[in-house]
Amino acid sequence: MPINDFSHYQLTWYPDKNKLTRPIYKSLLDQLKSAIERGILTSGTKLPPQRELADYLDINFTTVTRTYKLSAQLGLTYGIHGKGTFVNSNGIDPLTANSPLTRTIDLGFVASFERQTTSLTIFLATPLSKAPRNF
Repeated sequence: MPINDFSHYQLTWYPDKNKLTRPIYKSLLDQLKSAIERGILTSGTKLPPQRELADYLDINFTTVTRTYKLSAQLGLTYGIHGKGTFVNSNGIDPLTANSPLTRTIDLGFVASFERQTTSLTIFLATPLSKAPRNF
């Protein structure tokens, strides 16, 4: 559940929460690409900060970080350290894209962390008297 009320603080981009499907970072990237193609996000538009967008969507901020990183690799956006992430002036132009998404290697780190978190939660919930002994 988001902790902030976004009715008073406006984001420059509101992705549709209901259209997010797994993997979320790809779904979010598709929405970003679509917003740029349709002219909703124009050249030079500053995208919402990663943590604020993650809070709005109620997802982990590393998912937004991954989306922003992939969008930069595709040439859709660029980041300025300490200033934010902005829509690239060349937008979707395939000649300016650094590398297509199909050539990106997905190492699945996020999914492996989710599995480990589940295992760790089960382990921590087990009382010490019932925990298996490895010695």
